[in-house]
Amino acid sequence: MSNPPEWTSRQFSEALFDLDRSGFAFEFLRRNEEYRADYRRHQRSPTGSDISAPQFATKWGLVFPG
Repeated sequence: MSNPPEWTSRQFSEALFDLDRSGFAFEFLRRNEEYRADYRRHQRSPTGSDISAPQFATKWGLVFPG
C-alpha cells in the first residue's frame, strides 16, 4: 500500500469529487490505521492472520468481484 497524498492539498480535494462510491471507500479505508494494520497482519500470515478472508472482508465491508 502506498502512502496517501496530502489530504489537505487542493489537487487531492478536487480528485475526490471525481470518485465513485467504491473509489471514495477505498480512499477512506487506506487511510484508516486499524485497517492498514489488519491488512499487513493478514498479508504476512500464511493462514491469513487470526481471521479468515471472508471474515476480514466482512469486518471492513469489502466485496470482491468473481
